[in-house]
Amino acid sequence: MSSVQKRPDGRYRVRWRDPEGKERAKHFTRKVDAERFRSTVDADIIRGAYVDPAAGRETFRSYAEQWRTSQPHRPNTAARTLSQLSKHAYPVLGHRPIAAVRASEVQAMVTGWSATLAPGSIRTAFATVRAIFTAAVRDRVLVVDPCVGIKMPEVHRERIVPLSVEQIDALAAEMPPAYRALVIVAAGTGLRQGELFGVRTGDVNFLRRQITVARQVQPGGVGRSRTERHTARSLWATSSSTRSPHT
Repeated sequence: MSSVQKRPDGRYRVRWRDPEGKERAKHFTRKVDAERFRSTVDADIIRGAYVDPAAGRETFRSYAEQWRTSQPHRPNTAARTLSQLSKHAYPVLGHRPIAAVRASEVQAMVTGWSATLAPGSIRTAFATVRAIFTAAVRDRVLVVDPCVGIKMPEVHRERIVPLSVEQIDALAAEMPPAYRALVIVAAGTGLRQGELFGVRTGDVNFLRRQITVARQVQPGGVGRSRTERHTARSLWATSSSTRSPHT
């Protein structure tokens, strides 16, 4: 438990041990403030809600980099995360002590993004920032998450009109012969780019008119590609492992 002692200079020192056993101290001019702080520290330790006051002095960028480099991201995701932080978050919050960041600052940052980013891109960038602050709360660096209640710009969804069969045939005809089947498969299945590049002849069941998505091909650096194998469940948590082409 903590204690309050009056120092020779007339100030009051609160001493306590944090959950890791380290001795901490903080000084106050008034005894009432010291007693109030002592009570708060004791209650937080008992409730398991203790936050190290020194931890919050770390800058947002420093903590975010530790978080980013520890994530099990695929290369594409890792590159996108670094780009989002470097271009949009670090210029605004990077130098700030993470515990000092207020919700109003986060809201102003997100609102400011509207000048250069589409609503969908803003939501994606904000999701990264929010994940960092959520981790900081879990690590007991923060007491309150400043991303809670932040308002996002409205996303205006346009109606998507699929290409006609004639348009698809015309598009395929303009492609080099090696890529014509890619256009047809893309139009008929709705697979993502990495999934399309990963399809092999053995993945196609011509009798049942089904395609099994067994892998993705993702960029692996300049001039190289990287093939990843996945179970169907890792690609679609609630859907089948196969997709049927449209007739």
